[in-house]
Amino acid sequence: MLDSCVSSIVISFRQLSVKQATVSDGSKSRFSRLFKWGGSSGPATEASDPAARESTASENLSPSLEQVRALKQQGQLVEALAAGRRLLTLRPDDIDVAVLVAEVLVAQGQRDAAVAIYSAQIERAPDRALAWYKRGNLLKDAGNSQEAVADYDRAIAIDPNYAYALCNRGVVLARLGRLDAALESYDRAIAIIPGDVIALFARADLLRELKRTEEALAAYSHILTIQPDHLQSYCNRGVLLTELERHVEARADFDRALDLNSNVPDVYFGR
Repeated sequence: MLDSCVSSIVISFRQLSVKQATVSDGSKSRFSRLFKWGGSSGPATEASDPAARESTASENLSPSLEQVRALKQQGQLVEALAAGRRLLTLRPDDIDVAVLVAEVLVAQGQRDAAVAIYSAQIERAPDRALAWYKRGNLLKDAGNSQEAVADYDRAIAIDPNYAYALCNRGVVLARLGRLDAALESYDRAIAIIPGDVIALFARADLLRELKRTEEALAAYSHILTIQPDHLQSYCNRGVLLTELERHVEARADFDRALDLNSNVPDVYFGR
């Protein structure tokens, strides 16, 4: 279902940081490395410092985040992983690089290695909500529900408005049978992202599972006011209407669903 809230949601929301065009501490340290003052003998140039020369050449040859991303998008996963790992070695605190390397590892089927990438980020910066959230997603997908909930809880403790962590937490809590807690988690997420259809649909399905039929009907109807072509909401609302013996309304929902996609099994069974 969620990767209804994450796979489907998916949902990934990252902001690019804008760096000021001033001399950073990192560039200062590089400057001091390249031109080391040697006391009375005067400055030592880069040419007289082989270690500095090698380090500078290494940095100049390092791939950019955009290059690694392009390799991944082109399906060149081996090359993307090699370049990404090199970049992460040079920028070990860069969460964007870590996320990209982890995504390449997942694409290669190396989920445990991807978890290790996020674990290393958490160890370096325990207050980084994104790393907890991303590791939680991998644990969720692997079926490690209790550990996933713990990671989502940490992400939410750091950022109480982390809607997608709240939403995916709801998915895992529902999987664990903690339905009321799951509903509360969905409600908190939707209060932050009220128009998010995937979060709304996850909540509607949970209301249906809780046998809160009228509320579920209202939830599906609300989704359809936001996204009138949301196929599964028509299907599920039609099933509920059938259970309530409101057959004319149910038939209208199934017909609408068939107009959207004539190959949906739920519709045929509903009719």
